[in-house]
Amino acid sequence: MPFTNRRYQVFCVLFAGYLYLRQRQRQRRTRSIGVSDIFRRRLQFGDGHNILEELRFGDAEFFFIYTRMNTERFEYVLGLVGPLLKKRKMYTALTPAQRLSITLRFLAAGDSQDSLSFAYRCVQSTVSVLNRCT
Repeated sequence: MPFTNRRYQVFCVLFAGYLYLRQRQRQRRTRSIGVSDIFRRRLQFGDGHNILEELRFGDAEFFFIYTRMNTERFEYVLGLVGPLLKKRKMYTALTPAQRLSITLRFLAAGDSQDSLSFAYRCVQSTVSVLNRCT
C-alpha cells in the first residue's frame, strides 16, 4: 500500500522521534565531579584516618567507648565483612575499617548521618548508603 502524503508525514515525524530518543539514550551524561575542600582533606582531618586508627592501635578503653566493641571483636567483624565493604571504583575510597566504623558509630552512638558525614569527611549520601547496605 503506497504512502499517502499524510501517512508519510506521520511516519517521518515518528521516525525522527525514534532516532532522537535513541541518540539521547546512547549519549551518556558527563558528570562533573566536584569535590568540596572539606572532603579533600579527609586523610588529614577525618575521623577514619585519625581518631579510629589512633584508638585502634593505642587506647583500647576509648576504642571501646567509640565503637562499643573491643579491638579484637572489631578485627573479627572487619575480617567477616571487610571484603564486602571494599569499593573498587573510587578515587580515594574509604577503607573497609572506616566503612565499618561509620556504621558502628551510627548504630552505637546514634550520631546523625550529617554529623558522621562531617566527622569522617565524606558526603552524606555515602553515609546513607553505608548505613543501608551494612
